[in-house]
Amino acid sequence: NEQVDAPDLYVSNVEPRSKTAQECSCGATVSAPCVAAPPPPGTACKTGAHGKKCSNGGAIRGAPPSCTCECSTGYKGDNCETAEKCQTLADGKVCQNNGTITGVTGNCACKCPTGWRGADCSLAAPCTSGKDGKPCQNGGVVTGNTGSCGCRCVDGFVGAHCEERTACYAAADDRPCVNGTAVGSTGSCRCECNPGFSGTHCEIAMKCTA
Repeated sequence: NEQVDAPDLYVSNVEPRSKTAQECSCGATVSAPCVAAPPPPGTACKTGAHGKKCSNGGAIRGAPPSCTCECSTGYKGDNCETAEKCQTLADGKVCQNNGTITGVTGNCACKCPTGWRGADCSLAAPCTSGKDGKPCQNGGVVTGNTGSCGCRCVDGFVGAHCEERTACYAAADDRPCVNGTAVGSTGSCRCECNPGFSGTHCEIAMKCTA
């Protein structure tokens, strides 16, 4: 085979030659494939890797044919298409009080342990039990937030969990012992009368027998 001496004609055994984009699109008849000429030196890339755009705020870097994407923090992949697992919250904060970070970039959150709440688990939640996680007894009311839980006891009971009965200061109906002394503890109060007196509250003077 011989080369045909014509500007744009090639026989089959001739290697493809580079042609400008204008030449390749002009429809010239050639017997070998038409290859676009490489861009001139210094030409910046207009796309990322594989001719695709950079995703998620990635920046195009390089010059043809070595085009790449420089990814924003939290993204990876040839074209920054993959969100990474979260390391911090969106504002850079970390989970407090043994909270666990979950999600991927753009959807980060903290999973808080019992007793804590808030975006970063920094807020103490209201207590649901008394000190040491034990319940309040005898009608006691839970008070405080995580780290300072306690019990507010009703009258007649004391102790960290309102488990102890207090000594009586009056009869069972809370009326004082007139001529006597209150004895017992909460729930079993009564009056012990002085000699010569009787009645629930020692209010009755006994008649002399001699």
